[in-house]
Amino acid sequence: RAETIVDAQIGYDFEGGALDGLSVYLQGQNLTNQPFVSQFDVPVAEAVIDNQEYGRRFLAGFTYRF
Repeated sequence: RAETIVDAQIGYDFEGGALDGLSVYLQGQNLTNQPFVSQFDVPVAEAVIDNQEYGRRFLAGFTYRF
């Protein structure tokens, strides 16, 4: 079956001031939370070979350059 996987990331780099060199980010993976489904090419529910659900994943982090 077709699936749509959406990932997103946003970040910010601080320049100047006390936080100069600091970068922060927030990342989301598999935001649509769609399962991976394999099936035989027949139109019945019993034809599913594999059904895997991974769930959403969120990460946050930072780096510092000096």
